[in-house]
Amino acid sequence: MSTANDIESLSKLAKKHLRQGRLQEAIESFQQILELDETRVDIHEGLATAFFMASLPEKAVEHFKRVTELDPRQGRSLINLGAAYNRIGNFDEAIKVLRRGIQKDKSHSEGFYNLGFAYRGLNQLSMAVSAYREAVRIDPKRADAHANLGNVYIDLGNNQQAIMHFKQALEIDPDFERAKRGLEIAQQAIQQAKSAISPFGRLVDQNSLGPKSVAKVERQLNDTERMKDRQRTYRLVTEIKSQAKAFLQQLTAEFEPQLTELSRAAADGQTAPAALNKAIGSYQAALKQSADLRRALKQSLLELRAHEEFMNTPPVRAPK
Repeated sequence: MSTANDIESLSKLAKKHLRQGRLQEAIESFQQILELDETRVDIHEGLATAFFMASLPEKAVEHFKRVTELDPRQGRSLINLGAAYNRIGNFDEAIKVLRRGIQKDKSHSEGFYNLGFAYRGLNQLSMAVSAYREAVRIDPKRADAHANLGNVYIDLGNNQQAIMHFKQALEIDPDFERAKRGLEIAQQAIQQAKSAISPFGRLVDQNSLGPKSVAKVERQLNDTERMKDRQRTYRLVTEIKSQAKAFLQQLTAEFEPQLTELSRAAADGQTAPAALNKAIGSYQAALKQSADLRRALKQSLLELRAHEEFMNTPPVRAPK
């Protein structure tokens, strides 16, 4: 029969294997301990980490979930679980657990980083921007978050913002290859756009811009451009619908119970100042917690409006 000392010695050995990157030995040692004591939170967490590092994310999910069951107070375990869900491509589930983890620990940049990864995986790009921006706000030295934010801005066609974040990533880590490649892509995209507009450059003759020379010219699109316009508009509208739904769901989850209590008190003929104050406080808290969702929704709406204004504005042509 194993004693507590035997289990503790085996635990130290398993954690040493993990620190040294000897993952198979760590996994075997952690599993031996769980056969003796299945309730050890630190052992489940160590085993999940070893599985994650060994590129076995499905098994990592299993044990990170067990950590959240044994110790539901931890925000870190939910964030780790979200990272494991991201690794297997289950972005919807990742977002659910990451939001719960962030609510428990709003100062954890890793949570927002993984949230940004999940939103990008679902092509909810404005939400990804908000999450990554929060990650770098909490930890400005996160080169990986700056680089990922740069990639999202490339997806959005905002290459200037992408360049800024790739440069910030390289200031933090000058050897960051992913940031170097992203910077080159964004700079090339800007150069190609300039070349497409005018290969030589030409000034407009101000003296020829009288009323007679001004004619309304509709923006003409070829088939490829028209398809891209439709795809971008559809993506933005889909993203806005998803963001609005998420905002309403979060607001409802936070506020509806207090509103129901207030309605019940009013139906009973009570003034219920306590219930009213509680409802007001709950509403304010719900608005605060959903601030990132509201910002992302506003950003998407502004992006859609800017796109529509651009498409409805005829190009300026110099008179012949």
